[in-house]
Amino acid sequence: MDKIVRNATEKDMDLLVKMYLDEVENHQQRAQQFAKDLIYRFKTIICISDKNILGTITWDTRGGLDDGVIELVGLGTNSDFQRQGVARELVLSLIN
Repeated sequence: MDKIVRNATEKDMDLLVKMYLDEVENHQQRAQQFAKDLIYRFKTIICISDKNILGTITWDTRGGLDDGVIELVGLGTNSDFQRQGVARELVLSLIN
């Protein structure tokens, strides 16, 4: 399985909505808001394979831009891919 770790973009909106509906709850309005927040409000990195999101890591800056301080907002792995190193790859990508 080829995994790609990259920043989330507008093109990922439908995938993020699907992830929320599959993994959190079946509520379309909340799923849409969740996806918008990950793309527009926070900074998000996704791990993706075959058009499936395996996991996400989301953060925001704290203090000034030059301080280098961030706040981890969320880290999640698709239940089918837990304990396979997805979260580790996301954290390492964030650090780098």
